[in-house]
Order: sequence, then structure tokens, then C-alpha cells
Amino acid sequence: MAGADIVLVVEDVDPIRGLFELLFTSRGYDVRLAHDGASALSAVETLGPGVRPALLVLDFGLPDTDTAALLKRLRSRCPHMPVLLTSGLPLDELPGWVGGYEFLAKPFGYEAVSRRVDQLLGRVAEDSAAAP
Repeated sequence: MAGADIVLVVEDVDPIRGLFELLFTSRGYDVRLAHDGASALSAVETLGPGVRPALLVLDFGLPDTDTAALLKRLRSRCPHMPVLLTSGLPLDELPGWVGGYEFLAKPFGYEAVSRRVDQLLGRVAEDSAAAP
């Protein structure tokens, strides 16, 4: 079962986390915020069985966190959860596997994030509507 109104934001920088919170709450989403890998795992564990967020926004550069391992654990709990990775590094300086996900390079402003999220969530909605 999808948690169509839940978005999980995993970001260690308070102003960026706040920007995502503002963006998603203004669109009516229930935003779950996490500042590191442990709090992200905890946030997912508090969801009911079979519930997955409509979107995961994950900062690639979390301190003391292996992003690939964290993403693997989160996806094992919520396998079809769409993911938007963010990073202060350009995409070509990140591991190749990152290219398999939606990506947004920092710095970004509210309007750029808003457009990207609308595109991504619109695709997710289209894919869900097309599914049998």
C-alpha cells in the first residue's frame, strides 16, 4: 500500500531540510524529516506495514553515513519508493550508481526544487495510474 501523502526527507542541513518541508507541506504532504541515516531508518520503521512514502528525498553527502547502504536498507523496506538524490557535488563526481536515480545538484532554490518535484511526482502519479 502506498503512503501517497507521505514524503521522507533525509537532509543534514537545517535550511535545506526546511525548504523541502515547506515545499511538501504546502502541497498537502505529511513530511517526515530525518537528519541522518539512523533517523531515516527510524522514520520508515514507524510507518505501518506495507506503507511506503510517495517519495524519498535523500542527501548523498550525509556525514557518517554510507549513502548506498542506507538507500539499500530503505529500499528493502519500501522497494518501489521513488527517490530524489541531492548533492553538493556534480553528478559526474559521484559513483555511477547515482545516475540510476533522479538527481538534483545543490545549490538550488525553491522554484527549481518545486519544478523538479512536480515533474517527478507527476511521473509517479502517471505510472501509478497506468499500473493494472
